[in-house]
Amino acid sequence: MLARPGPLPTGPAWSFELKWDGFRALVSTEGGLRVRSRRGWDMTPILPELQKLPDGLVLDGELVAWMGKEPWFPNEPWLDGPGWATSETFEDGHALVQSVWELGLEGVVAKKRSGRYRPGERGWIKAKNPSYWRRESEIEGVRRSVERGLARI
Repeated sequence: MLARPGPLPTGPAWSFELKWDGFRALVSTEGGLRVRSRRGWDMTPILPELQKLPDGLVLDGELVAWMGKEPWFPNEPWLDGPGWATSETFEDGHALVQSVWELGLEGVVAKKRSGRYRPGERGWIKAKNPSYWRRESEIEGVRRSVERGLARI
């Protein structure tokens, strides 16, 4: 499922987690490892570390590389050893936003606790840190994408 930008909701119906900066991917270990980017690129050959995942999984998430204790976007060495984890969840989205901004991380995602996963839908809500180090390059990427789309019309 995808996230759309918007103000974070409040209340017990919502759960909040960090928005990590990495590569969105679908990972399956049913009948062998397969890793596909959100745009459909086959990422399997460059992620041999994921061979250690248990059989029978289908995961939709963000692949995040780490340099020490910090998320590291360039992702050239990818994962450094065995390991994968799901994000911790929090009840107070606004307190999490404050912490994320102070730490200089990318943002926060809100997910409805009773929500069902629907591939391709934008049912989650994301709040991005306006001071995040990649924000300007992301805005420029969106601008170029819109320009390319308009040029095709």
